[in-house]
Amino acid sequence: MRACDGWAPFRSPSHFFSPRGLFLLVEFASSENQKLLREVHGDGPEDARILILTDFPSYGDLPSGRLLTDYAGRILFDQFRKFSVLRTHVRVEAVCERVPPGGKFFLLEHDEQTAWKNDAFERISRLRPNVIVPLGDLALSVVTDKTSSDKWQLSVIESVRGTKTIPLLHPSRIVRQFKDIPFLTLGAQRVAEQARFPDIPRISRDYKTSPSLEETCAFLIALESAEYLSLDIETGRGQITCIGFAANAREAICVPTLPSDYDPISFRILWAAIARVCAAPSKKILQNAIYDMTYLSKYGVRVRRIWHDTMTAQKFLHPELPMGLDTIARLYTLRPYWKDDAKDWGTRQDIGALYRYNCEDVCGTFEAAFAQRLDLEKRNLTKTYEDRVASLFPCATEMCWNGLRVDETERQRLKSETEGKIAELTTQLNSAATSIVGKEINPRSPMQVKELLRAARMRLPVKDGKESSDKEALMRLRLKHPDSPILTPLIRLSEEQKKLSSYLSFTYDPDGRMRYSLNVHGTEPGRWSGYCDPWGNGVNPQTVPRDLRSMFVASEGHTLIEVDLAQADARVVAWNAPEPTLIQMFNDKTDIHRWVAGKIFRSDKALITDTQRQLGKKVGHASNYGMHEKTFAENCLKEMNLNLPLAEAKRLLDGYHEHLPGIRRWQARIREEVLRTRKLRTPFGRERVFYDRPGDDLFREAYAYVPPSVVCDVINCLVLRMRGHARLLLQVHDSVLLEVPDGETIRTIERIRDEDAWNPTLSLVGGDLRIPIDVKIGKNWKKLEKVT
Repeated sequence: MRACDGWAPFRSPSHFFSPRGLFLLVEFASSENQKLLREVHGDGPEDARILILTDFPSYGDLPSGRLLTDYAGRILFDQFRKFSVLRTHVRVEAVCERVPPGGKFFLLEHDEQTAWKNDAFERISRLRPNVIVPLGDLALSVVTDKTSSDKWQLSVIESVRGTKTIPLLHPSRIVRQFKDIPFLTLGAQRVAEQARFPDIPRISRDYKTSPSLEETCAFLIALESAEYLSLDIETGRGQITCIGFAANAREAICVPTLPSDYDPISFRILWAAIARVCAAPSKKILQNAIYDMTYLSKYGVRVRRIWHDTMTAQKFLHPELPMGLDTIARLYTLRPYWKDDAKDWGTRQDIGALYRYNCEDVCGTFEAAFAQRLDLEKRNLTKTYEDRVASLFPCATEMCWNGLRVDETERQRLKSETEGKIAELTTQLNSAATSIVGKEINPRSPMQVKELLRAARMRLPVKDGKESSDKEALMRLRLKHPDSPILTPLIRLSEEQKKLSSYLSFTYDPDGRMRYSLNVHGTEPGRWSGYCDPWGNGVNPQTVPRDLRSMFVASEGHTLIEVDLAQADARVVAWNAPEPTLIQMFNDKTDIHRWVAGKIFRSDKALITDTQRQLGKKVGHASNYGMHEKTFAENCLKEMNLNLPLAEAKRLLDGYHEHLPGIRRWQARIREEVLRTRKLRTPFGRERVFYDRPGDDLFREAYAYVPPSVVCDVINCLVLRMRGHARLLLQVHDSVLLEVPDGETIRTIERIRDEDAWNPTLSLVGGDLRIPIDVKIGKNWKKLEKVT
């Protein structure tokens, strides 16, 4: 055996500890050995600058006897072709040159696995590429000491022989999950660029960890005059463990911030210095700015002049892709993956690893921010990002800090009422269960619930290939067994326990206010999303059920004001389609849901029941956004306890389109635009690129992009308008909740009613549209009354 040209033999544990492994290494590594069954062979120029190493051939490769000639391979080389790299320019090799049993390498005998890995070493050691491109985990593990292509993809790293290596996702992964195609496209571009030279890009970095107080203060004073400043906090046990600062992508300081690190006087001096640099006029760069700003506010530190948030910029630029810093860094920098470096520092007690990790984070954020800015400029989105996203950071931070005032008496009443219902339902269920299986059951145990249902001779519905006992399954069973004594208690227990655990058992701050976190670009269309606060207190305020809002009230001497955009999404659809019948009904203030119900049920509007009207509302929403009859029927079951046969569900959806044909013309226009450009742009300038394969799922996402995005941007105009003139409490998609002193109520409403100052007139296909508003006031969030 020989290790050719610096290649080390494959480092399997068996090589070190098993004599049998050592023997096999010698036996199989020889090029003369005939025991390895080769169904394909590597091909391409041996002096190619690019060596692609795949795991093994697919069955689709066997007819040609060449690697990556199947559909997945065509996808890969289609991406390379965009950057002038053809198949004939590249050397392609495989770790294993035969299809393993079931297409799974691990199903080979261990001895053969080892042999193939060492055989691959011998083959590729003869080559001198500028860059090696391992596809997937197996190939990556053979040429490096890494094991996860998910983590290391797009990183420019060094192989065990010192050759530049850029791991990519295996193209078969893209076949299964086509939304990941941008990673492969960028990977092809990066490989093409890096293949021009063999040197690995290396950047010298100067990280200051655990500096003295004097060094920290001197460094922070210098940073106060920086033009741009990146900062990042690391937290644990409800405290800030350390905070990193960087004024460029190569130099950073990590400042330990735990009280145990300093005496009381030094601790105050440190935080005063941190507060000064955070308030300095430099343009601040953060990843998840609102989280860091909320945490720092607990320390009395205010971060001023937020210039860029890499997390929201990622969601703005690539709504379909993950928005973690690891993904952002691999897309916008050449920094090798580092996000595992300190994931277990607490168990190892290697605090130094955390400090170095913090420096990598803060420098990576700085570097990525400027690359994202170039991307925004290239796509003509800079102003839109600044106006529609970045300008809202202070508003969202204010909402998170203000929170909602809790009426504890009312919360306890609601909680007691819910617990009473749970106890009553549990008694009913246990009584029925005892008569069926001879014992009580735990309704939170899916296994015990399934056993009870089987004992009651009910056939459980199948979901994703498995028997299911979730709420939807129970509701389906109740339609078949309406007299069952166990199904209604199980369903209602699920509802009441959800209410108790998700909305009534939260903790809140000593000043009586429930605080939370908000993300100003939490969804693909740009809608906000809500969470509990950084310390795990509170709830998602945007999803609090209407009947539980009574526990949130105005502060003493203040009044709540809620502003809603009236039927906003449906209006944007009607005007953008355009659908003249809908537009006319909106202008005439017709009850559209009752009208739709009258048409689909072929009944006079005056005879339509409340249930039929509610169904008419659901039909309208489902039809506008291309929902299939199966999904529509499932939603009716879950939300209305209404069993709609698929034929009836289809009839209702088709009936809507029959009377409002403009909606389908609008959907066809969207499909054509997405197929032609892969993009949609809103009237406010937001742009979404659609990466997935064309099909119903993609088209439904496209239908549902522009209307909610427009509505979100309109209500955010009011948020910006009211900042400094009212206490901002919450934005909920198409509404905003404010709080003002009692004496300022009329003046605030007048400011809201001055719609020329904030409510834009939208130029849509069907004409100009200004979405009407409803204003409600009161002391209790649930009991607000409309102002006429």
